Amino acid sequence: MTLGRRIREARIRQQLTQKDVVGEYMTRNMLSKIENGSATPSVKTLKYLAEALSVPVGYFVNEEAYDTPELRGNLNEIGLLADRILGGGRAEPLALCVKARALLAGGGPEAAKAVLDGCDPEAFGTEERRHIYAALEECCKALDDYKTAYEYACKRI
Repeated sequence: MTLGRRIREARIRQQLTQKDVVGEYMTRNMLSKIENGSATPSVKTLKYLAEALSVPVGYFVNEEAYDTPELRGNLNEIGLLADRILGGGRAEPLALCVKARALLAGGGPEAAKAVLDGCDPEAFGTEERRHIYAALEECCKALDDYKTAYEYACKRI
């Protein structure tokens, strides 16, 4: 995973906009370039971003440190709990979203999207649809399919 993608994912996980993160330190355009990989941040900027996103600087530079058996185990457990909720009958949209987000956090955007592709968001209420479209948007971003991510974002709004 690229540095820019890790920064973007940390920002989105905190539910922050680019403008929220940059404050007076840098321009939103510069953060966008960093997230898209067309600019490389300085160490000072990485420290600023880590503080703004409430993560250690190592999160951006040492991917292996955050891909631990414990984390994978927790994500697997979350996925199994979602499977139990989903067991039998009509698929519960929030359980689908939990399972998809657990798979997404574990580095499996294809599997996460496959979980959600099996449901029809229009069959659910407004709030459930919003959650499904938000999860689908995140999956598409992780797959670098920004056109489809944008389409899901528009449906979510």
